[in-house]
Amino acid sequence: MELLIALALVGLVLSLGYSTYRLGVTLYSRGMDQSTVQQEERYLLEFLPREFRFAYDVELFSSLEEVPMLTENEKILYSDPRGIWRKQGTSDASLFLPVDRVTYDLAFGSQEKSGALLVGYKVSLAKSFPPANYKELSVHLFNAELEDKGEFTDTWATVIKYSTEP
Repeated sequence: MELLIALALVGLVLSLGYSTYRLGVTLYSRGMDQSTVQQEERYLLEFLPREFRFAYDVELFSSLEEVPMLTENEKILYSDPRGIWRKQGTSDASLFLPVDRVTYDLAFGSQEKSGALLVGYKVSLAKSFPPANYKELSVHLFNAELEDKGEFTDTWATVIKYSTEP
């Protein structure tokens, strides 16, 4: 009888220990995932304003097919399921931020009245579902103005064309 009670107590202690260990591993994994998403989002929040703030000739397009031939000084930036792409001039597009642990989605629009560039972005874990809504970042352009064409008021543009030199 004493042996059965001792085995039951040992089983109970081992069960509680394993549950605690499993909870710790799960919480650690969630924390690392959240940290990864925040790190990638922070990188985008630093990169995008730096890239666009002093840009010239900023134009928005709803698809890659609409973008005219680029000159050597012009760049385009867009995202697809493989990551964020950047193309300059006549060279081939290069994968700037590949999808590894997180996925990216960029969209562009014009902020009403101020004419500022509105960048919508989504950053989510590659193994989970993407967030439903875009987070928005307003970038004030110092060297360019976005024309309010009215075509992106209800939808977002997916491609931005800009130049870093006048």
